[in-house]
Amino acid sequence: MVRKADLRMSSLDFDKLPSEYQDLLRIAREKQDLMVTPLQALTGGRTGALLYLVSVSVGDSRHVEHFVVKFDRVNEKAKLTEVERHRMALSQAPAHFASQNMAKLSYEFEHEGTIVLFYTVAGQSLQHFRTLASQERQSRLETLFGATNDYLLKEWNAGAVFERAIHPQKILERWLGHRLKPNGQIASFLKDTFLLDPGTEGFLIQGQIFPNPLSYGLATERWQETRPIDVLTGFQHGDLNLANVLAKFAEASESLEGYFLIDFALYKADMPLLYDQCYLEMSYLLRELERAPLEKWVSLVTGFSSRDIQDPKEVPFELAGACEVINTARKSFRRWIQETHPSLSDDLWGQFWLAAIAAGLNFCNKPTLSTEERLAGLIYSAAHLKRYCAQFGIPLPVEVRLLYEASKWDEIASINESASSDLHRKSLVVRKSQLKSLNAFPNNLPVQLTSFIGRQEELKTVKELILHPPAGVRLVTLTGPGGTGKTRLSLQTAADLIDRFKDGVFLVDLAPLREPESVLAAIARTIGLRETSDRSLLDELKGHLQDRRMLLLLDNFEQVAAAAPTVAELLGHCPDLQILVTSREALHVRGEQVFPVPPLALPRPGLKQPSLEQLTQYEAVRLFIERAQAVKPDFAVTNENAPAVAEICFRLDGLPLAIELATARIRLFSPQALLDRIGSRLQLLRGGARDLPARQQTLRDTIDWSYELLDPGEQRLFALLSVFPNGTLAAVEGVVAQIEHLNGKGIEVLDGLTSLVDKSLIRLADQEAREPRLLMLETIREYAAERLEEEPGFSAIVRRSHANYFADFTLGQWERLTSGAREAALDEMESELENVQTAWHYWVADGNLEQLQKITDSLWLHYDERGWYHAMVELTADLLNVLASNPSTPERAQQEIMLQTSLARALLAIRGYTEEVERAYARALALCERAGEIPQLFPVLRGLASFYILRTQYEKAMQMGERILYLAEHLGDIDMQAEGHMVLGYNLAFVEDPQTGLDHLEKAIALYDPGRPRVRRLGLGTNPGVITLTVSSLFLWMMGLPDRAQERATEGITLAQNLNHPYSIAYTHFHNGLLNLWLRNPEVAHERAQAVLSLAEEHGFQIWNAAGTCLRGAALVALGSIEIGLALIEKGIVAYRGLRTPPVFWPLLLYLCAGAYGAASRPEEGLALMKEAIELESAGSAKTLVSEFLILQGELLLALSPANTLEAESCFQQAVDNAREVHAPMLELRAAMRLSRLWQEQGKIEQARKLLSEAYTKMTEGFTTADMKEAKALLADLS
Repeated sequence: MVRKADLRMSSLDFDKLPSEYQDLLRIAREKQDLMVTPLQALTGGRTGALLYLVSVSVGDSRHVEHFVVKFDRVNEKAKLTEVERHRMALSQAPAHFASQNMAKLSYEFEHEGTIVLFYTVAGQSLQHFRTLASQERQSRLETLFGATNDYLLKEWNAGAVFERAIHPQKILERWLGHRLKPNGQIASFLKDTFLLDPGTEGFLIQGQIFPNPLSYGLATERWQETRPIDVLTGFQHGDLNLANVLAKFAEASESLEGYFLIDFALYKADMPLLYDQCYLEMSYLLRELERAPLEKWVSLVTGFSSRDIQDPKEVPFELAGACEVINTARKSFRRWIQETHPSLSDDLWGQFWLAAIAAGLNFCNKPTLSTEERLAGLIYSAAHLKRYCAQFGIPLPVEVRLLYEASKWDEIASINESASSDLHRKSLVVRKSQLKSLNAFPNNLPVQLTSFIGRQEELKTVKELILHPPAGVRLVTLTGPGGTGKTRLSLQTAADLIDRFKDGVFLVDLAPLREPESVLAAIARTIGLRETSDRSLLDELKGHLQDRRMLLLLDNFEQVAAAAPTVAELLGHCPDLQILVTSREALHVRGEQVFPVPPLALPRPGLKQPSLEQLTQYEAVRLFIERAQAVKPDFAVTNENAPAVAEICFRLDGLPLAIELATARIRLFSPQALLDRIGSRLQLLRGGARDLPARQQTLRDTIDWSYELLDPGEQRLFALLSVFPNGTLAAVEGVVAQIEHLNGKGIEVLDGLTSLVDKSLIRLADQEAREPRLLMLETIREYAAERLEEEPGFSAIVRRSHANYFADFTLGQWERLTSGAREAALDEMESELENVQTAWHYWVADGNLEQLQKITDSLWLHYDERGWYHAMVELTADLLNVLASNPSTPERAQQEIMLQTSLARALLAIRGYTEEVERAYARALALCERAGEIPQLFPVLRGLASFYILRTQYEKAMQMGERILYLAEHLGDIDMQAEGHMVLGYNLAFVEDPQTGLDHLEKAIALYDPGRPRVRRLGLGTNPGVITLTVSSLFLWMMGLPDRAQERATEGITLAQNLNHPYSIAYTHFHNGLLNLWLRNPEVAHERAQAVLSLAEEHGFQIWNAAGTCLRGAALVALGSIEIGLALIEKGIVAYRGLRTPPVFWPLLLYLCAGAYGAASRPEEGLALMKEAIELESAGSAKTLVSEFLILQGELLLALSPANTLEAESCFQQAVDNAREVHAPMLELRAAMRLSRLWQEQGKIEQARKLLSEAYTKMTEGFTTADMKEAKALLADLS
């Protein structure tokens, strides 16, 4: 019976769908009793539609079908429903195309503006169908684009007819309909984003003139006296984007085996053709826009204005592949014209260019797309309109306006306001490195000599706060630490808004002032107001500004903060006055809107192998590059040095001032050398521009400025906080309490922290449902640490108090980690991890074993849960060093044995079976011999069991398993009992007796409770429950129970993923991949291998990387990609050998490689490997897998030469005998099949039938597996 689908899946989760889409699934259950399970996400297009491959059953029926399901929004303007259009499209299409190339719409459900559609395809499995959007391989994209043109023209529209003498503007109207409006979305886009009149005749794009396609689409007179053209009409899909083409390729080839169109919501008949081809092309080009800078994308697309088929060598190299893909489709179209309508070539190409104009405008019409994407659609449209004009003799426009210039794009893109004044238009043509310096309005804003980089969102927000302030707000304060760019942002804001304040925009520099009373005088001087003797200056300012529309920019307000009420009073009497303030702390007056200025956007830390294109998306990196080139014109950022540049920016917290000071050193140092010197930021970052204020010429001076504004108590708290990488109020209070106890001096925490937050020296980071964390930028923290070290005695007390507090904190977490609060405790440990590690390093340096023991267990468990084995190695090495410095005692010896075995297991996980691993195990064994026995400690016994398994010393490993069972029974520890049975079962099953081994594994499964927290001191590696489920699945398969094996394997994967334990997930995916190779499910095996490799790369699991590479190669060989697969296996073998790996996996990997050699017609090399594998397996006393090895050896012998028949027959017979000896029916069946087939070829029919029948009758399940089907078919042949 088919189980009702559980929608919560390990890899896909319909519970995470938008609620409106979940409502559709609920309706499907209620109306049709459909049980829907996601199998695979399919890449959608750019419309927000979601596509999945799903499994669907109806109620409790045994019947299951696969569908492609699409969730989307309903087109409210459509006159017909999607179902009606789909049926219409099917009924009107040629019968062959409808059945072979149009997906069948089996179910559809609508609800409140959303729709879900269930598609299937006639007579084919959906397993290997993928959307065009998911295709990455260039050769396949070329195939699909060429095929699409052929299917649309030769198959679907084979009966297309011509309409004669149609004006081009009327053709555009047919395609675009309501989108062509003088006040529609495209017009609004031009007005609001570019401040352009939608009726503008032409555009300047990268210095070239292009006609405005909206203007031409609206007015026939723009086309002048151009002739009409004959137009081919037929069926139009209307939304042929990357998500609406489903295709299947033959295994390991570029041959297209299936092609279907879906989603006919915009289908129309009797339409001008070629729109679908261009719409698909534009959809693809938008995807490529994500992979190349806009400037280079524009270069490719504008090239179509002069050539339909471009030379890929002449386009930007990032887009050469995309050019080839487009060329393939256009060449297919050109061939079709030559074959069918050569005399109409001009008109048909004209129709193609018009279709491209319409497609581009359609994308520009979509407000849900980004500014760049909509601009891309407009440029694509303009390029093809220019192509049409050139070919049909239409003159180019004379009046043009700037639309796109790469060097000005930052400036153009930032302007997003409705005004269209001449002043704004002028701003479009200034260099992007300039601020507006316009004399049309009174101002004293300085012209900036360097460019304003990034900050577009912040700039937009601040301008919005000033232009459209919340009720009662006319004071906006930009806050942030020194060097974060507050002044520069305020100046850019003021310059952009200069035309909005008819009475002027004025900068008032408060940096030189110290007395609050001086603020009014500074304002008066700046705006040219003279004091009089009979009125106060405040009254004079009130009178002068009362009716004036003016913006005052008060820069560096923090040291005159006491003047804030005076500023508020001035605002209260001047209704048209607005004030923009920069300050390291807020003014705290009514009507103030505070805007914290963040550092520049940074790449995330640890970004692996970032490219230059990736990194230059980040503002901090772009600032570094531009400022470095100003200092050293020949400075260039490459893919090689870009990571160092990114790391410098990250280490400098994205502070603009710090980055500018760093680039001042670029004359002397390469980026990598600069990075190496950046450990002391404050020493390095000196020598800013001499025309900057003194406080901005070094980073230290900038922070000094803030420090001097603190009172003595705040200064002490500020220095103290440097010991916290980050922290909470509770932690700070806890550490301060210990400090007060040690030195008897009180520190006011709450008020002090409030002041430090107000002054932007620390930041608050919200945490969901938890206390906010206190953060310091690393540059500020380094400064605070220097201040702390100025008082050595106080510094020593602070650091010890911090280490004490977090040792006690970590000890307290152990109880929570070993209870039902485990996940919450792990999250809390992760939040405090940097503090715990700081405390750890302190106690290591102090040699304090007692305090380290408080931290060890919780920190070790946290590292194991997260798969951070590198950190576990460091932790163990630290403990061993401290142990070595303490007096030797029996207790210390036992601790060292535990640590040495744990160290070996951790090293093995990340580095392989290295000399370090051997030394650690050798040291542990030597200590055991010195003590006269192996300590009855679980970590020691479990560690040695792993050691012996890895060395294929199964007998000794079983002895450890028996000792673990004995200890577990003595202690009454159920979890330990489960692990003992697991160790025994694993080894017994591999050595000689799968059934007895499986019995132990079943006991382990019965004892293991995944809901019970598993806690082992110094435990690491694969979760025992995962091992037990995974290994038992392999033995169930060998025992002839393949259905149960697959169920058990799924349980193992589910458990590992629920535990979210990386090493366990890698373990179970690798072994499940092997199982699926034996089950002849190579697609699944390949998916498992990919998962293993992803985890191995993320966590540095080198053994899994090597083994996973071999597994992936074997899966590819089975899928038909023999040479690629073999190369991968060889790569994995080399990596595995390079790790000095233990022999446990070696025979199996040799077996995989030998099979690949056989598939590659290189049996002699395969035989050499199989000889080694069989010898290794026999030497380790393992018999279970020998049958599989002997089968492959026999096949390789036959492949090498028919003269080897007797030797091959002997191998197959030995395989049968060995399988019977270890009671493994599945292995016996596989060996019997191979021997029976050989006997069949020799004419020994009855002997073959008897052998195979005997093996087949032992099987009780798995009759749909490949092996059972093959055996059944062979028996039928033999009967």
